[in-house]
Amino acid sequence: MKKKRLKTIEFMRMSSDIVKSTKMGWVGFFDGACPSPGYTSIGALLQRDNLRIDTISERTGVGTSNEAEYRALLALLGSAIKHQAFNLLICGDSMLVLMQVAGYWKIKAEHLRSYCNDAQRRLKELPGARLAWIPREHNELADALSRQV
Repeated sequence: MKKKRLKTIEFMRMSSDIVKSTKMGWVGFFDGACPSPGYTSIGALLQRDNLRIDTISERTGVGTSNEAEYRALLALLGSAIKHQAFNLLICGDSMLVLMQVAGYWKIKAEHLRSYCNDAQRRLKELPGARLAWIPREHNELADALSRQV
């Protein structure tokens, strides 16, 4: 039985692509960091019509870089649900996280399965949400938030 894919992945190549697609709407950015071996931190930014609605920057304990990325996505989704950010464009530079959450890639690392399942559950609470991969250099706001703690 083939697994149903939840969302379509968009590939945004430049910051201007993001601005054009979200001129009158919600957009969120997420990024995880693992600067010291084992210690993770996250950054996320939620915007509406180019105005900052929420920023998240916190340490999240011990883990891997992929766990940090998932934790950042989950924090962003929690904020989006709180603010009822429907039709949200979710932007991140972790191809692995985005493709697993969308159902395109299998989860081979068992410790990531619960993160992915949680993200998929939260996405169901955000009608019209879309996932978009962006190059790392265009995710500088979330990256800065993930590294400032």
